[in-house]
Amino acid sequence: MNIRQRLFASILTLLSFLFLNNIFAQNYSVSTYGTKTGFPSDICKSIVQDEWGFVWIATDAGIVRFDGKNINEYKKSLPSPFIKDLYVDKGQIYVSHDLGLSKVTSFPDSVFFETVIEGGQTGTDSTLIYPKRIFKDQNQNFWIAEGQSIVRKSPDGKIKRFDFGSSELTTSFEVSFSFTTDAKGNLYATSFVGSVFKWNAQKEKFDKLGKLPHYHAVYSFLHTKDNLFLVATDKGVYQFELDARSKITNYKHVVGSYISSSLKRSKNGDIYAGFFNQGVYALHPKGKTFEPELIPNTLNKSINNITELADGSIWCASSEGILQIKKSIFKTEFKNYLPGFIQTIHPYKGGIIYSQSGVSILEKVGKDQYTDKLLFFLDNEFASKILTSGDIIWAGSQFGRVYRFDSKSKKLTKYLQNSDAGFVKDMAFDHDGNVWVARTQNGGLTKISADGKLVKSYQNNFKAIPANIIVSKDGEIYVLQNSNEDYLKKYNKEKDTFESISDTVLPSDLPLQFNDIIESENGNLIFASNIGILKYDFNTTSILPLAGIPNNSEGLALLEKDGKLWITTKYGVLQRINDDELVIYGEQSGIPSNTYPRGGLIEDSKGGIWIATSKGFAYLKDVLEPSPTPKAHIINASSNGENEGSLFGKQTVEVAYNAYLKLKFISPNYPAKGILYKSRWGNEEDIENIEWSEPNNENEIVLPPLKPGKYIYQLKAKAKGGKLWSENTNLHFEVVTPWFFSPLAFISYILLLAIVIFIGIRIYTWRHHLEKQRLEKIILNRTQQLENKNYELSEKQSEILAQNEELIQLNEEVVSQRDHIEEKNTTLENQHQHITDSLRYAKKIQSAILPSNIDFKNKFDDHFILFKPKDFVSGDYYWTKSTEDATYWAVADCTGHGVPGAFMSLIGTTLLNHSVVELNIREPKDILEKVHQGILRAVSHEEDANEEGMTMGLCMIKENPDGNFTVKFAGAQSPLLYIAIDGKLERIKGNKKALGFYKAKKGELNLEQHEFIVPKGCQLYLYSDGFQDQCNSDKKRIGSTRLRSMLIELQGKPMTFQGKVLAEYLEEHQGDEIQRDDITIVGVRL
Repeated sequence: MNIRQRLFASILTLLSFLFLNNIFAQNYSVSTYGTKTGFPSDICKSIVQDEWGFVWIATDAGIVRFDGKNINEYKKSLPSPFIKDLYVDKGQIYVSHDLGLSKVTSFPDSVFFETVIEGGQTGTDSTLIYPKRIFKDQNQNFWIAEGQSIVRKSPDGKIKRFDFGSSELTTSFEVSFSFTTDAKGNLYATSFVGSVFKWNAQKEKFDKLGKLPHYHAVYSFLHTKDNLFLVATDKGVYQFELDARSKITNYKHVVGSYISSSLKRSKNGDIYAGFFNQGVYALHPKGKTFEPELIPNTLNKSINNITELADGSIWCASSEGILQIKKSIFKTEFKNYLPGFIQTIHPYKGGIIYSQSGVSILEKVGKDQYTDKLLFFLDNEFASKILTSGDIIWAGSQFGRVYRFDSKSKKLTKYLQNSDAGFVKDMAFDHDGNVWVARTQNGGLTKISADGKLVKSYQNNFKAIPANIIVSKDGEIYVLQNSNEDYLKKYNKEKDTFESISDTVLPSDLPLQFNDIIESENGNLIFASNIGILKYDFNTTSILPLAGIPNNSEGLALLEKDGKLWITTKYGVLQRINDDELVIYGEQSGIPSNTYPRGGLIEDSKGGIWIATSKGFAYLKDVLEPSPTPKAHIINASSNGENEGSLFGKQTVEVAYNAYLKLKFISPNYPAKGILYKSRWGNEEDIENIEWSEPNNENEIVLPPLKPGKYIYQLKAKAKGGKLWSENTNLHFEVVTPWFFSPLAFISYILLLAIVIFIGIRIYTWRHHLEKQRLEKIILNRTQQLENKNYELSEKQSEILAQNEELIQLNEEVVSQRDHIEEKNTTLENQHQHITDSLRYAKKIQSAILPSNIDFKNKFDDHFILFKPKDFVSGDYYWTKSTEDATYWAVADCTGHGVPGAFMSLIGTTLLNHSVVELNIREPKDILEKVHQGILRAVSHEEDANEEGMTMGLCMIKENPDGNFTVKFAGAQSPLLYIAIDGKLERIKGNKKALGFYKAKKGELNLEQHEFIVPKGCQLYLYSDGFQDQCNSDKKRIGSTRLRSMLIELQGKPMTFQGKVLAEYLEEHQGDEIQRDDITIVGVRL
């Protein structure tokens, strides 16, 4: 299509829109879903609704399930993401895509995919070639369109292909053949190139009926009635008729001038047609023709597919997302009327009278047709209240003035012109035709006679602001004033005064404010206030419950119709069915705004309901019977965080004892915003006696742990827009009795207890018997022993007397020996003290020989020394010495500990100093060799008698001009550990031979010297084996692995901190266990 043709099509569409929408006055609301609302793609090709109410959408990013709130994507569940069509049958969804036909089985909490027919590039008896449209006829045959063929899948699973040849080959990637059936079940098909076919069941073939004129390409096909058909073509929607010979006749244009992609018949008989860039039309049947109506806000959308949901809404898949089209419950568009803030409304001559700036009327000019006309302007003010009586119109303004307008003579008269009286809140006629006016501030209550000549104020009768006036059916006048105590007054005509009839004090944390008052059909008074809706039955005043919203919600206007109370609130327009049921209407029902003036709710003379809002009127001609909200479904259940799997097919869900049950649920509404849920749970036999929870918008709940038993969880949902509470969703679940609470367990406990008691009694009896036998034997033995002893005692009595003299002499000797022992003990104590003092002195000597912390700090700024002798003096020692260009340091472990080890440490220290200072030996391995030879000379004169020696690690460190350090190391059974800047720990082993032992005497030690360069910050460690060999109370050693891991963990920390941590760990590990050996670790940071 060229630019000129596109321009002509757009102008034609616009003219059609303007013309058709003056004919049809239906209001539609159009909502759009796409990537901005969470969908994976804006390009949508097909839509269906499953049996649970979920909407399935074929997008360019795969198939999607939508419940009004949650969007579940199934990108990799199908063999191909290139979906052509969706078809729903018996609760299952069939999907055609480039790689065949798949079936989706959907449950609220789980979805299963399976391949029905595989696809490929060539067709066989069991495969499809790029399938497109899917259709199922009345005989349960599936018909699947291919490029130039139609494939039938029979109920028995057999597949047969009907090829139409290349003349019927489609040039579209999405459409080839379209299907429809007539009222008799006859199957018809159209090809993309415009041929029409009818299925001949007897001959098992498609008979060609002809070809559409003008070479139109066909995108969709629909039988309407009798022999009439609609086709959606590339030039719009056309209708044709089949004559008696099944020939195509009366081919004529219906609507549109560009590509029409989809046709869908709704339940009410209307047919919806979708176009590329020309919107969506509702085709209203009229005889053999149709009257098209363009749906507003659908232009410039490329419609691909149309479907109707169970709630009657129309959904369109387009290349710009999904369009949801709903017929509005309320009418909002009127001829010549420009929407604005409506201040007040009142019934008037079959229409209404209202105020925006001046006073205007919506006059009824035909069936459901109204036109707007201005009656008169006020003086730079608006009317806050209007009354009518015949041709006379009374209007009260926001400045407290009252106007009387005669619509015949056009005469306007002003009353109450004091500007400080506040605005007119309410007005009412009494049965004598007088006008009563309630004004704020200083206005009070005023009566104007019917002829307008007499004006009287009743301001002194009211201490608070009069808010609302009502004249009852029997002529009584009641006035509400904004007071918590004296809020209701009644007019005493005889006394010409108002008297209080308030019965109770109304509780409120806020200053009380009344907004409207009506008389109910049973004679009670109903008040709309800022603390809720109040009912006055001439005995008590009570708050009416509002099921689903807070009872203290502010009511702005009231109306009673057919026994149902209508209320405007911030939550929307409420239709109160009873104490337990409330229907909510809001913007999604067609009401233009949720902001309402006080008192802006009336019923006209024809029974229609008018609602004033901040954006114009909402008109409801016929009150629809509210329908239940779609049933809520549990979409996920988990117990203690573990998913319970699919609930469907399970009569009862088993829940573990002492477990939490978490449920997530949804009522499929579109949109799901503002849905209320309430639930209850308990024993199945008691559930009807359990109160429902307070309604809220949460769509998940966590049930607490319950006692073992069978329970039921019940759930209800309620949506806005004329919806009642849904039917119950019931989940039966059983808290499983744990095995230790089962009857068999209790029987086992009793049997076990009986066995234990029986065995205990038997053991006790047996032990008692054995004890008795034992005691009897003891008694017999003791009796015999006593007899023998008695005889012996009598025999020895004389001996004892004789020995008594000897004992006296021995006692004197013992006393003498005791004095001698005490003298020896005193000598030993003196000797022990002398030895202890000697050891302490030896410790001082050893400490004086060892380098001090200051010596080490002069050489190494950052270092630590962990030195812990086993006894007073140590067989471990450490040493350091500096020359003109290098620093040496060593750690050694001598054989033995205590005094022998200390003597060896003195020898080793002396030999190290001698080798470095006096002999000027500079290489670590040569120094160790010299120490080795010195030990041999110092401690042994015979080769086979030497068992003394030591292990030693010796380092030489030299700082290089570039800031790095040269390290030379030699070790005799002692390693060096160092940690480089990268944090990696390296262990350099020493020679296997120690210094001074016989085995190392013959010949050289063959020490290996290691030399390497390290950067500044490198950490070096020399140590004896005492730390890693220390055991705890479980005889478990620290070990070298743990030592190295600790050094890696501590790397980067100051060396003093590392030494402290090692010492604390040693103390904690050792506990009360004795120290096994001397312990020395010296660490330095270069």
